[in-house]
Amino acid sequence: MRRKRKNGFSKGIVLISLIVILSFIGICYAYWKEDINVSASINTGNMDVYFLSTADDLTYGSNVSISYEKDSNVSNSSNNNVMNVNLVMKKGGEIKVKYTTRNGGTVPIIPKLYQISVTPNSGGVGIVFSPGYYMFKPGANGWGTMTIRVYNSASLGKYNFNIVLPHKQYINSKDGKWQKNVVVKGIVEVVE
Repeated sequence: MRRKRKNGFSKGIVLISLIVILSFIGICYAYWKEDINVSASINTGNMDVYFLSTADDLTYGSNVSISYEKDSNVSNSSNNNVMNVNLVMKKGGEIKVKYTTRNGGTVPIIPKLYQISVTPNSGGVGIVFSPGYYMFKPGANGWGTMTIRVYNSASLGKYNFNIVLPHKQYINSKDGKWQKNVVVKGIVEVVE
């Protein structure tokens, strides 16, 4: 009989010891959980391409009006991501408008298309964009030329255009998933 008592007594001590140890572990975990807070923000980079106004904007004469605006529907840029170009031109005329874009992001970018040709409203006006750069680094400027031609076959009147110029991350340029746009829109009025 004495043996049973000793065995039951040692089982009770082990059980009480386990309860105390588990309680101690729970208290330590709660104290550790309460006092250690880790908050972090991880940024992989961002893209922000926008237009810069240049001195060239003033040299085209009274037949050309160039202005810039920010449009949140185009991109989340905090700068001018839309260039408005309004022209009055004669049939057979051509004008070259220089534009400057800036990489305001943190990753190198390139224009997605090297040359864009657009013929708005059934062929009366042709517009060709030719970026003068391949890749530009964060904080750098890129430039290009927009050539606008009014064909002799053009009818008199107004030709509206809205052209998206996509730019993408330089390093991962094949998939094109990381892309920001700038837009050129305007009116070409063909006169005699």
